Amino acid sequence: MSSSSFLGEFLRNPAVVGSLVPSSEELTSAVMAPIDFARASCIVEYGPGTGVFTEVLMQRRRPGTTLVLIEVNRSFCQLLQQRYAGHAGVHILHGSADKTADNLRQIETGTKAATETLPELLAAATTLLETRLDPFVKAQQLAQPELVLQYEAVRRIVKTAARRLPEYRGATVPGKPVLVYDRREAGVVAPMLGNRSGRGLTLRYYTAASAAALPENGQGLAVKNKAEVHLPDYSKLGPEDAPYLLVVQEQLDGEGRWVVR
Repeated sequence: MSSSSFLGEFLRNPAVVGSLVPSSEELTSAVMAPIDFARASCIVEYGPGTGVFTEVLMQRRRPGTTLVLIEVNRSFCQLLQQRYAGHAGVHILHGSADKTADNLRQIETGTKAATETLPELLAAATTLLETRLDPFVKAQQLAQPELVLQYEAVRRIVKTAARRLPEYRGATVPGKPVLVYDRREAGVVAPMLGNRSGRGLTLRYYTAASAAALPENGQGLAVKNKAEVHLPDYSKLGPEDAPYLLVVQEQLDGEGRWVVR
């Protein structure tokens, strides 16, 4: 797609395209740097546009890595379909990132469906954005305003998708464990453990082999009221193979409120 065609798409759908120019080489290098191409079994690209990032992903991905392109702009989507038709392991979906779960369930990545990898991908993307790319782009606001526009469009997509991750809520009573979910069914890879209780109430999250078990002495993670703890996995909560995530209120009075997503 030529620069004039890209500009035309921007003028027709500025909120969707998000930038007057395709992504710069500088931004492309910054985005690609953290990706472990040697280990990745599935790579999902949100908003590939004209395929600037996609070309690099195609070159660097290892054989057998599935590449999923999710593009909301129909013209860009058609361009990508023409360009990558016949390439093994490349799937192009027309739609927004927060409405493609049904389609992604049909895409197999080894022995897992692509949707099973999405929570982990979104958690990793959020960490990358907050710790590396946000500061990088902020420093470019005066020198490269078009770079900031392009980045903000991608940033909104990840935020929207992250907000649609499963969320679990409930109440606790003193001394009685509450089952949050069965890890084998919930699909939450990197949990956020929250405490919405009143002042002075602490909740303890832990994993167990039984859905009604109390935590062992010192087991799990204590979360104070009005606090949230983000974990990369469940290793701090108990045995690695324990299927159930539970929460118990530590104080002997009051009613606690928990949230996990």
